[in-house]
Amino acid sequence: MQADKALGLAFDAQKEAAKKQLEAQHEYNVTHNDLMRRMDKQAEEMINRREYNINHEILRNLIGDMKATLDKAEGAIAARMISSANVKWVIGLLLALLGVLGYHVMFVK
Repeated sequence: MQADKALGLAFDAQKEAAKKQLEAQHEYNVTHNDLMRRMDKQAEEMINRREYNINHEILRNLIGDMKATLDKAEGAIAARMISSANVKWVIGLLLALLGVLGYHVMFVK
């Protein structure tokens, strides 16, 4: 009888352990599935590396083109400024030369 009672208690303990294990597994599955849904949603909002690299290269090329255009524009402006300064210098030189020639014509005869 003692053995039957012990066997019954062992079966009851095993049933209780199996029930607790099933409850724990169910709780884990719920939290795991929730986490997976959140990760899937997050992954949908992300960009993959290949697409990122393509977009990054396009942006780098556009920035390079913009820099080249800006450099050309700055070069043209600088060239105009140098050209303008040269014209002013030549005009000043001619006026000075005319002044010297005029002085010689008027005063040195």
